Amino acid sequence: MSLEGELHKELGIPKCSMFWSAYNALSVLHTIFDFYDYLFEQLIPKDSKTPLLVNRIEFRNVVMPNSFSEFDIELSKAKELGLKVDAIIGRMNN
Repeated sequence: MSLEGELHKELGIPKCSMFWSAYNALSVLHTIFDFYDYLFEQLIPKDSKTPLLVNRIEFRNVVMPNSFSEFDIELSKAKELGLKVDAIIGRMNN
């Protein structure tokens, strides 16, 4: 019997997040942000005006951008951890 459960072979972390350590959570975040970096920097043209990450409120034919300072705080903390957030920040500020 294992206290970690079955592991994801690619990431080397438990499949059940109940068994994750802080290191496992950081590993998942690195993987997610690496994917976003690949997506936004290599697959989608930089001059694309597609508002992929625009948080917005829509009412019939009215659309208002919706931004919270918490987004900036969390992204700056993620950057301090070494996560690749520049592509996401760039897309949010378009």
